[in-house]
Amino acid sequence: MSAARAWCAALFLFSAGCADRAGRAAPALDTDSADDAAGTERELRASLAGGEAAGENSYSYRGMHAGMSRDRLERLLGARAPAACHPSETASEELVCAYEAITGADRAEVHVEATYAGRLGAREIVVTRQLPLDVDGVRAARELAAAFERQTSLLDRRDASFGHHEAQVRVGTVSAANPNYVDLALVPRLGREVITVRMSRGTTVRKPHPTPLPAPVRKPVRSPLQTPVEKPVQKPVQKPVQKPLSPRPPAVAER
Repeated sequence: MSAARAWCAALFLFSAGCADRAGRAAPALDTDSADDAAGTERELRASLAGGEAAGENSYSYRGMHAGMSRDRLERLLGARAPAACHPSETASEELVCAYEAITGADRAEVHVEATYAGRLGAREIVVTRQLPLDVDGVRAARELAAAFERQTSLLDRRDASFGHHEAQVRVGTVSAANPNYVDLALVPRLGREVITVRMSRGTTVRKPHPTPLPAPVRKPVRSPLQTPVEKPVQKPVQKPVQKPLSPRPPAVAER
């Protein structure tokens, strides 16, 4: 066999091997894409299922929404451990409670922090979840942003940015006297995507400001380089003492 024929045969075998490997790899890639799509759809269904706040003009995520009562939220969570509660750092009238819970039909593990403001219920609910490996976090964030926009009529702002395994979304009313909005953040953490959804409603109760004290009166500070100017001491002027006049003797009549 000539050198040219041997080279052509080797090239043919190499091409066939590459085509065979590519043919075997392609189904695996398609399977991975299908798994990611199915996982993302499952995550979206669980994120938007149940608990819609109809008529309450609130944004809902996994059945939770700002404004719900503490009893209702804790029954929904079925928390595995008692809530760890402490007074809010910004308002002593508010109570912040943290929960570790499993929610939804997909039995998702979530961390929840709720800020209760008396009769207003949960003024703010923050849900943090580590997404499964078969979930496309950026696609899920896009779909959730669109779903939040359709949930209520209270909408004057929609900010969204998406990157590689990252997303930042804010949807809702933020300029009114009583803000009502949802924040979504997607970040990579230790090789996994972590999504955080913050649902807020109403204004924060602030501590009353104390009456300001009057500013202290500061005395002028004299520089040590300035030599004090001594004013001359004026002695009091003494007025002359006038002696009383002695009475004149009576005149003697001449004879």
